Amino acid sequence: MNFLSSLNSNEIMYIILTVLMVSCTIYLIRLNNDKRSSIYLLDLVTTAGILNERKLTRFLTWVVSTWGFIYLLADDKLTEWYFIGYMGAWVANALIGKTVIDRETSEYTTRAELDRKERDFERRL
Repeated sequence: MNFLSSLNSNEIMYIILTVLMVSCTIYLIRLNNDKRSSIYLLDLVTTAGILNERKLTRFLTWVVSTWGFIYLLADDKLTEWYFIGYMGAWVANALIGKTVIDRETSEYTTRAELDRKERDFERRL
């Protein structure tokens, strides 16, 4: 008996989703470790190397809500209202983040920016 024929469509979708997520995670980790890359994953949850509670909370909320969105989509339970709520929450989050900037987030430099400045300085030498 063929392995794929014994699986139903939901199981195949979960396998594809798992492979996609693992592949994306590995790719991001490789980019993070590449010295030429400007991607630094700790910038998602830190400010100038120090854990930022607001950034950590925002990132974890994004992960959980996105996983819930994917779960609803995979189980054919996603309605327009879930989609509107999901997108509305993240648009509102982005707008609030851009308009209500406090002193802490407006004065920091990301790790990627520091690495870029360091490389530019070394090239000039």
